[in-house]
Amino acid sequence: MLQHKEVCIVNSIGHLAFLYRYADLVWVGGGFTRSGIHNIIEPAVFGLPVFFGPNFSRFREAEEMIACGAAQSETNPEALAKQWQDEKALAQQGQNAKSYVLQQLGATEKIIAYLAEKCFCNKA
Repeated sequence: MLQHKEVCIVNSIGHLAFLYRYADLVWVGGGFTRSGIHNIIEPAVFGLPVFFGPNFSRFREAEEMIACGAAQSETNPEALAKQWQDEKALAQQGQNAKSYVLQQLGATEKIIAYLAEKCFCNKA
């Protein structure tokens, strides 16, 4: 099944945000390095199922996205290939990713409210 799919491997900076909209699913790099995974929110914005390697423990959003079924960490190629063939499960994972992103909205308002209270309050 996977042999009939198109694959795009990007090894440059600044292009991914423009390419995610064309994807059906995304493998995010960095999960096999000590520094950990790259940005998983960018593909989730497009409602894409997100996969990555095992080094994600420093990233709160990875933990949260796994917990809500929006992302997966996988190291077994056979298991990964099987998961990628389950279109219904991938669609649900993509919906979960989009829902996760929408639930995170409002950071700007929270930051402004915090700054207004802690830094810019009128201490007369």
